[in-house]
Amino acid sequence: HLCDRVRLGGDGEASSGEVLQFPPDLFPQNMERLGDYAEIRRLLECSRRGIRFGDRVLAAEVGRLIRSVDALSGTERLVRLYEILGRLARSADYRLISPAECVCRASWCPGSPMYAVEGYLAAHFRERVSLSALAAAAGRNPAALCRYFRERTGKTPFEYLAEMRIGLAVRLLKHSDLTCSQIAYESGFNSYALFVRQFRRITGRTPDRYRREISLEVGYSRTL
Repeated sequence: HLCDRVRLGGDGEASSGEVLQFPPDLFPQNMERLGDYAEIRRLLECSRRGIRFGDRVLAAEVGRLIRSVDALSGTERLVRLYEILGRLARSADYRLISPAECVCRASWCPGSPMYAVEGYLAAHFRERVSLSALAAAAGRNPAALCRYFRERTGKTPFEYLAEMRIGLAVRLLKHSDLTCSQIAYESGFNSYALFVRQFRRITGRTPDRYRREISLEVGYSRTL
């Protein structure tokens, strides 16, 4: 648990933040089959896209709980973590920050099949990826890899690859002047029509519409 105060420029107003870190292997590997973990599993899935909670009372209460962790030890710390995650999971006042999942290779153990697969995808996502190549990188046969992958992500390797590609496309739409066609190619899509279909499936919007909405949000924030 870390607590830090950041002094902002301008009016000199201070902002504070709380960070509570925990490893993914703290939770059962078969969470998707355990009803008691449904809320927390959904929260952790959403957190890959970033979550902003709007309930200030909840934020204050969760901040207090996080600060109390340092005074606890053993199973009490674990119980407090579950309490924090449970409260956040039950909140209805939130929004997802990114329309596409942020894939973080550091969340997997080095040397694990998942780590090997993500490394291969990161290096070859612009190419045509085959299941046999992924299986070879992970040291598994294709059928075993598909089962293993779905157990840990809830997705097939190719659904996961599509989300990696769309995640990059989202960043390029936000932070570059490339055309949507150029972004499709940079993100690993050889077909613009396929890019649009995948983008809409994952984000609910077309790339053009997403870029227009981002431009409007930026323009509005600059007038405040």
